[in-house]
Amino acid sequence: RGTGDGQPEGQRYPWGDTISDADANYNFNTADRDTTEVGSYPATGYGLYDMAGNVWEWVADWYDDSYYSSVHASSDNPRGPSNGVRRVSRGGSFDHDAFGLRNSARCDFCHQDRHGNNLGARCAR
Repeated sequence: RGTGDGQPEGQRYPWGDTISDADANYNFNTADRDTTEVGSYPATGYGLYDMAGNVWEWVADWYDDSYYSSVHASSDNPRGPSNGVRRVSRGGSFDHDAFGLRNSARCDFCHQDRHGNNLGARCAR
């Protein structure tokens, strides 16, 4: 939950504690009320783009409503339960309010066959 630019851990968003239309694509704040090209907003201190807003990011973790209150969640980079029905998604999207863009926000609407223009995946190398 750090910003990568020397700010303390626990920031609300990938860039700090406040949000504006200049930070991310959210809450239908663009003229066409749709997704934007990656890199349309400033990178985080880690050099990452669009970690919040634009599209929900479908992550590998299975969703479990009570997982983060378990002992497993106290470790660094907890992996989530070993199986489940729905995947976790993070980061919010162009059609979601600022609450879903918080670093701590996670959603469980990603069933295996779900698709839409507000859901994506991040490829990293």
